[in-house]
Amino acid sequence: MQETTLKEIHEAELYVLKKVDAICRKLGLQYWVMFGTLIGAVREHGFIPWDDDLDIVMKRDDYNKLIQYFILTGGGVGRT
Repeated sequence: MQETTLKEIHEAELYVLKKVDAICRKLGLQYWVMFGTLIGAVREHGFIPWDDDLDIVMKRDDYNKLIQYFILTGGGVGRT
């Protein structure tokens, strides 16, 4: 099995972040990025080269609404 590269991970993370953003906008939910994701966006205009995760946060009420949306729609932000 071939190891996933950081470039591939960053591409997948960007895809997920765009999907989460679109869903949150559609539902009127607030979220923000923190930690390495925020540093990468500001300093690198993308991702910190060694960062391999997304740091997305939201208020509990909005989180619960997002989870409910995933339950009702079959969940996920998979590639279509």
